[in-house]
Amino acid sequence: MGFYVARNGAAHGPLEEEAVSRLFLSGEADPESLFWDEAGNAWKRALEHPQVGKILDRFSIDPAVLAVANRPMSVAERPVSAVPRPATPATAIDA
Repeated sequence: MGFYVARNGAAHGPLEEEAVSRLFLSGEADPESLFWDEAGNAWKRALEHPQVGKILDRFSIDPAVLAVANRPMSVAERPVSAVPRPATPATAIDA
């Protein structure tokens, strides 16, 4: 069955279940995103849509985890390796 997702004021699809899963995992869609399917169900939030809700359940995607995972990290939250280090000063070579 093909699904459609509402993004930026337009319907995108049809999408298969795997593509819908990738939208959630990538943060392009969230539990509040609107979905419609080719079976004629009305536009519904992902959590309220019968088939899309099952996709969320199957992957055990917790809306609270998605909200935290998809927000930008502050500098203090970034891993140390992601914080730029100051340039090392050049050393003179003895001749």
